[in-house]
Amino acid sequence: MRVKLVARRLQVVALLASVLGGCSDKGVTSPGEPVASLAIADAPAGPVIAGSMFTLRPIAKDASGNELFGRRVSWSSSDTSVAKVSAAGTVTDIAPGSVTITASCERVEQSVSLDFRVGGVLDASGGTLSAFGGSIALSLLPKVLAGSTNILFRPATVAAAGNLVPGTAFEIAPDLGTLAGTLGRVGVHYPLARGFDAKSLKVARLRDGVWRPIAATVADTMTRMLWAPVSELGTYGILTAPVDHVTIGNVPSSGKVYIGGSSQLVAQPFDSAGNRLTDRPAVWATSDSTIATVASTGYVRGVRGGSVTITLTVEGKSATATLAVTPVPVASVTVVPATLAIYAGQTATLVATPRDSIGGALSGRVVTWSSADPGVASVDANGVVHGLAAGSARIGATAEGVTGGASVQVLPTPVVDWTRASEWTTYQGNAAHSGYVDATIDPGQFHPLWTVSIGAAPNPVTAGDGRVFVSTNSYFGTQLLEALDALTGAVQWTKDFGPIHGVHPPAYGSGTVWVTTSGHADSFLWGFDAATGAVRVKSAYGNQWSRYYAPVVTGDAVYMAGGYYGGMYAFASGDGAQRWFFQTNQYDQWTPALKDGVAYAYTGSYSPKLSAVDASTGSQTFEIPDPDFSWNGWSMDGALALGTQNDALAAHDTRLLSFDLAARAIRWQRAGFGGQVTVAANVLYVAGNGDLRALAEVDGSPLWSWMPPEGRVTGPIVATDNVLFVTTSANTYAIDIASHRQVWSYPAAGALALSSQGILFISRPDGKLTAIALR
Repeated sequence: MRVKLVARRLQVVALLASVLGGCSDKGVTSPGEPVASLAIADAPAGPVIAGSMFTLRPIAKDASGNELFGRRVSWSSSDTSVAKVSAAGTVTDIAPGSVTITASCERVEQSVSLDFRVGGVLDASGGTLSAFGGSIALSLLPKVLAGSTNILFRPATVAAAGNLVPGTAFEIAPDLGTLAGTLGRVGVHYPLARGFDAKSLKVARLRDGVWRPIAATVADTMTRMLWAPVSELGTYGILTAPVDHVTIGNVPSSGKVYIGGSSQLVAQPFDSAGNRLTDRPAVWATSDSTIATVASTGYVRGVRGGSVTITLTVEGKSATATLAVTPVPVASVTVVPATLAIYAGQTATLVATPRDSIGGALSGRVVTWSSADPGVASVDANGVVHGLAAGSARIGATAEGVTGGASVQVLPTPVVDWTRASEWTTYQGNAAHSGYVDATIDPGQFHPLWTVSIGAAPNPVTAGDGRVFVSTNSYFGTQLLEALDALTGAVQWTKDFGPIHGVHPPAYGSGTVWVTTSGHADSFLWGFDAATGAVRVKSAYGNQWSRYYAPVVTGDAVYMAGGYYGGMYAFASGDGAQRWFFQTNQYDQWTPALKDGVAYAYTGSYSPKLSAVDASTGSQTFEIPDPDFSWNGWSMDGALALGTQNDALAAHDTRLLSFDLAARAIRWQRAGFGGQVTVAANVLYVAGNGDLRALAEVDGSPLWSWMPPEGRVTGPIVATDNVLFVTTSANTYAIDIASHRQVWSYPAAGALALSSQGILFISRPDGKLTAIALR
C-alpha cells in the first residue's frame, strides 16, 4: 500500500507541473533539486527594430549544472511603455527604447537587456530610410549590403560640444565597417527656429569623441535637410561654423541714448565666409554702469549723461559701440489749465509740463514764462498769473526752445453783493432745491477758513444763525449730529445717537435743526435747539431701512420722505405732531420739493410719476406719469428742482426731464445726463458725460459746456449770479458763468453747501469738513 501511495503522489506532481507550465515540456528531471542558476536563451544579440515580437526561452539548472525541467518561471518588464512580456516569455515591443526583461524561478533571477530602435530593412538593391519624422535619413547605394540588413536609428546621447546644434545628433547602426569609397549619404534635418543660414552648417561624424565636419555637405533649403556623403555608419550631427568676427547691430544712427531711455542692440556674429550666424551665446558689457547699463539681451538703458562703451563678445570675438547718453529732448510743453479766467487783481497758478515725443512727462527741465500782453496779465517765474486789466492774453511756457501755453481771459472785477442771499437750509439750499444762491461774488477774495475732522464721512450740511450743522453718514457706526461755529469750525454741541442704522442730512428753520434717523426701532424726526442742542421734537415715522435727504422746513411745518413702503410726511414744526401722510412709490435718497403751497415728489417703480400734493392737507392735486422711467435700483439719488418756468426738473438714469406743471405733462426730455439739476436765471446746470452742461430751461437746448482738467463732474452743482461751483472726485472748481472758464480751484471735493455768510462748505468723503470764505 505504501508503494502505491508514493507512486500516486508522483503522478500528482507530474500533473501539476504539466498544468502550471515550466522551463521545458520534456518531462520531470531531478524533482527534488533546487534551481541554482537561470539563463535566458533566444535573446537578440543586438539592437532590434521597434515593433518586433519574439519569445525568450528560460534555462534552469541545478548546482551540478544539470538542466531542470518543469519549473515555474515568471516574467517582468522594467518599462511596459517600451515592451511587454507574456507569461510564456513572448516579448512584444511597443515603442523605441531600452528595457530589461527579467525571468524569475525559485528565487533565482536572470535578466536580459533589449534595445529597440526605429529602423527598417535594406538589401543589396540599396534605398533610403528616414526616422523621427524625417530628422535623420540614410541613403545607401546598390550592392553596399550583401543581403537584407536591419538599419537602426536612435538619438545620440552626447555631451554638448562647441558648435553642435542641439537635437541633431543621431546614431545609425549596425557598424558596416569603413569602405574605400562612398557607401551612400546621410541626411540630417536642421531646425528652422534657430534661424541658421544653411551655408554655415555642416554634417559632422563623431569619431573618438571628436566631431569632424564633412566638407561636401549640401543643403536642401526646401526640406531643410543637410546631406553629406559617408563611407561608414555611426553617430552624425550638425555643426555650425565657428564665429570669425562680430558686429553690433541696431546702434542708434545718432549715436545717442537718452537718460531714462533705451536701445535694443543686436549681436551679429559671422563665419569666415561672411554668413550670418545666429543663436550664438553673446556676452554684453558696459564700461560704466552709472552712465548706461546693458542687459544680457543687449538692452541698453541710459542712466546719466556721459559717454559709454558697450562691448559684445561671441565665442571669443568682440566688437564695441560708443554711445553718448543725453537728456531726452523736449518735444512739447503742456500747460494746465489750457484756458483760464481770472478777475482783475486776482492771481492763478499755471503748471507747465515738458514732454517727450510720445507725450511722456520730463522732469528737471527749466521752464521760462512769458505773457503776450503783459498789460492784461503778467506771469512770474513760477507760473503765477496776475490779472491786471480786462482782456485776453496768451501765457507762454518755454523749455529748451519749445513753447506751449494757455489762454488767459481777465474779467472785470465783479461788484460783490450778498444782500439778497438766502440761507442754505436744506438739500440744495432751499425748498425748491434749485442749488442757487442770489449773490455776486469775487473769486479773488476766496481763501480757506478751516478744516475739521468729523469722525466719519459727513452728510451734506446746512447752515443758519452763524452755525453749520453736520451729521455723519455711517452705517451702524459713528452716528453724530454736531453744530459748529461757521467762522472757526469750533464744535458748539454734539448729539451722539449711538450705533444705529443711519442719521440723515440735517435741515434748519426758525432756530431748530431737523434731522431724521433710520432703523426699525430708531426711525424718528428729531428737532434740536440750534443754539444748545436741546431736544424740542421727537416724532416716530415709518421707515424700512431707508436713508433720505434733508427735510424741508417752512414756517409751521416740516416735510420729509418716509413710510414703510415709501411715502411723504408733513409734521407740525411746533410740537412735531403728524399732519398727514401721502403714499408714494417705495424709494429712498430723495426729499420733497415745495413751492406755492404744493409739495412735489418724483419716484419711479411700478407707477413712475411726479406727484403734486396740497401742502396743507396732503391730498393729491395732480400727477404726471413718466412712461419712459427705467428702473436702476431703489434709490432716486436726487430730488425735483423747481424752476422759474412753472416747471420741475429731474435727472434719472441718464435722462434729463422737464415737467410742465401747468399743462401737467412732460414738457421735454434729453438723454445723456445724470445727477441733480441746478436752476438759476432760466438756465439749467447738470452733469453730462463727465463735463458740466448748461442748457436753456425752456426747451433743454445746449448753451455751453465745461470739461474739468481732471476727473469727471460729479455734482450737485451750486450756482450764484456769476459763478458756479462744481466738484470732481479730487477737486472743487469755480467756473465763471459769462466766460465759461475756470476761475478758482481747491484740492478737496465732496457735497457742497453755500451759506448766506459767504462760506462754501465741502463735506468730504475722507471724514473732514472744509470751509472756504468767499468774501
